[in-house]
Amino acid sequence: MSAVFEKHSKEVSPQAEPVSDGDITLESDPTGDIVVDWDAKEEARIRRKVDFILLPILGLAFFALQVDRGNISAALTSTITKDLGINTNQINVGTQLLSAGIVITEIPSNIILQRIGPQRWLAGQLFAWGLVATFQAFVKTYPAYLATRLLLGLFEGGFIP
Repeated sequence: MSAVFEKHSKEVSPQAEPVSDGDITLESDPTGDIVVDWDAKEEARIRRKVDFILLPILGLAFFALQVDRGNISAALTSTITKDLGINTNQINVGTQLLSAGIVITEIPSNIILQRIGPQRWLAGQLFAWGLVATFQAFVKTYPAYLATRLLLGLFEGGFIP
């Protein structure tokens, strides 16, 4: 069934059942299409709200995602291989575990997101992922390195659909 978003005409059939979600009222017409009633002022207000509140938060989250993924490259130029007693092939295994974790949790994460809502799920994901990324600084052994990379992947999965 396709959704048609049109200006609400004043001739809504008596069979239509209005559904209100706060600011916008949705009504389905007899054909099952959705008729939306809003004006340009309401649309501009919502667009400003999204632009000024949601986009900066998402921008910061994506910045953190890129910093987290790039940390290993910066560490390679330092002394991570000597500190952990590992070689670059073992570093690559950790990088692949990060990618595997993302792939494993991509679909389940989006299913959970649909069930409990983005406010709770994305906030929980960001908190857990930030916690693991922070404690990554205290890694001293190869197994701990692998565990943190896998956990990062598991918590980041689903953040980017």
